[in-house]
Amino acid sequence: MLDEIDRKIIRVLEKDARTSLRKISELVDVSLGTVSNRVKKMENNGVIMGYSVILNPDEIGWELNVVIGLRIQKG
Repeated sequence: MLDEIDRKIIRVLEKDARTSLRKISELVDVSLGTVSNRVKKMENNGVIMGYSVILNPDEIGWELNVVIGLRIQKG
């Protein structure tokens, strides 16, 4: 189960998955060790399944680019 600190960490990573753990700790106002442990735990538990990059389709020659994001709440 995720708590509020986990959710704050996830929100930071959603905005920029390359945010350093140190920066996340500053933004979330918890220790670096706490952030590191929680991110590792969420990775190991499958909450965080990976990190991705957003490409500029014009620069790489793609004619169509579709990004779909879903948020599903358990209920």
